[in-house]
Amino acid sequence: MQLLLPILSGLLMALSMPGASLGWLAFIGLVPLLLALRDKSPRESLKLGYIGGATFGLVLFYWIYALWEWISALAIPTHLLMAVYMGIFWAVFGWGYAHLRDRLPTWVLVAVAPALWVSLEYSRSLTIFGFPWGQVADALTIDSLLPFAQIAGYTGIWGASFLVVLINLLIYAVVAKRQYAYGVAVSAILVIAFIWGSHSLSPYESEAEEIEIAMLQPSIPQIERSKPENLYVSLGIYKTLLDKVVASGRELDLVVLPESALQAYVLDQSDLRDYFVT
Repeated sequence: MQLLLPILSGLLMALSMPGASLGWLAFIGLVPLLLALRDKSPRESLKLGYIGGATFGLVLFYWIYALWEWISALAIPTHLLMAVYMGIFWAVFGWGYAHLRDRLPTWVLVAVAPALWVSLEYSRSLTIFGFPWGQVADALTIDSLLPFAQIAGYTGIWGASFLVVLINLLIYAVVAKRQYAYGVAVSAILVIAFIWGSHSLSPYESEAEEIEIAMLQPSIPQIERSKPENLYVSLGIYKTLLDKVVASGRELDLVVLPESALQAYVLDQSDLRDYFVT
């Protein structure tokens, strides 16, 4: 049972991410992990946090197998390494949380622990090894949760992550410690954040205008797109698609091409830029 709780947290948090998009799970996803960490030593909490984070990574990074044609069996160790790396940050949180839990009153802990989580997410995003996948705030990107994400306009993604982890801590205090005043705090924070966020969104919704967008899908396999010698073959495919867009006669506001569409930096090569300038 002790190991099942962090595994459950990893699964819930992964399901809250874009893809499955069960964003509401993020508000309760860390509660099983917090229950598992209750009364555990820092060393035990390190292990339990790692199990939760590795589980989260294993489920979250399923998309790496879409690159199988490109990297073949290397997808398997890559997937495992990414999960291992994610587990390290959850492990550090577990270790730090255990230290804080034994030294701080609950009302302070529910504020400091989210700050610890956010600091770890921030550190994970730094340097050339920046690893931004799986920030808990990503769960707020589904339409019904967008009001909660509006705090990011003032704090960046870190404030949104803080909010999600804070709600988890407050719910844990209600479930594990029977401190029902924190239940009132959860309700108040969610209601206030939703109303304020909805109000922040309303001017944009009322003033929104329809725009015409064309999305180009060239269906070029990843392995072919990665070969420099295929640059002008890929360019020819895009040119054909763009010609069809122009021939349609529709007045478009935006044309969207896939991520990493070409094996070159278009802005640095004038001959390539000419293909896209009309």
